[in-house]
Amino acid sequence: MADGKLERLRFKVTIDNLTELHQINPIIQIGVNYKHEHTLHSGINKIVFDTDIYQPGEHILACEILEQGASSYAIGTFTIKNIQINGCEVHRAIYNCTYYPKYENKSAVKKLQNVLTIGNRGKWEWQFNAPTFDNDTLKLGLW
Repeated sequence: MADGKLERLRFKVTIDNLTELHQINPIIQIGVNYKHEHTLHSGINKIVFDTDIYQPGEHILACEILEQGASSYAIGTFTIKNIQINGCEVHRAIYNCTYYPKYENKSAVKKLQNVLTIGNRGKWEWQFNAPTFDNDTLKLGLW
C-alpha cells in the first residue's frame, strides 16, 4: 500500500449492553491505534471504525471502560458479541482475548482469559495478527 500502510481495516464490533435501569450506561474507548469513544445505549450496539496497520505482527483491539467519577461503581455490564474485520466475522478467534477487571478489592483476580462479558470496569483486549488476509486463524481471505 502507498504511504507505508500494510493494510486498512474496517472493524465492526457488536456489543450487547446488559445495563439495568438502576445502573449507568458504560462509556468506552475502543480501537487499535486510535481510540474511539462511545456511550453504549441499551441493547445491541454496533460500533464501526477504520484503522491503519503499518507493521506486520501482533496487534491489539482494546476496549476500555471509562470511569464516571463517584458513580463508577454503578456502571453496567455488557457482552462483546461479534467482531468483523472488512465485513468478515472472526468466529471463534474472538475468544483470543484477555480482560483486566478493575475491582475495589486489590487481592481480586488480575486478569481473565477468553471472557466476553465485562462487568467490573477495566480493560478488554483482543489480539490479532496482521496482515489479516494472510492469517490462518482469522481466515479472512479467499479460502
